[in-house]
Amino acid sequence: MLLSEARGAQSGAGRAPPRGEAFLVDLAGQNAKQSYDQRFASCSLSRRVIEEALQDLLTLPDLPRRIECFDISHIQGAETVASMVVWETAP
Repeated sequence: MLLSEARGAQSGAGRAPPRGEAFLVDLAGQNAKQSYDQRFASCSLSRRVIEEALQDLLTLPDLPRRIECFDISHIQGAETVASMVVWETAP
């Protein structure tokens, strides 16, 4: 059974948002984009510093070009979850 079927016909799936809510959704998207742009605008300035610090810390002959980190977790041997984070230098 699909979740939409379990909720019944009153779920409102496929309907347009009520008047005024579409504007709020657009505004939220614009706010999120602006916040993202402001948050990560300064990262390019410090990227080189981070790369050089990693090079020193890991005693690498060159700046790191790609680093992959894996984490595998579980709860008492069950419910295993894995994640991977990748750092790549700009070309």
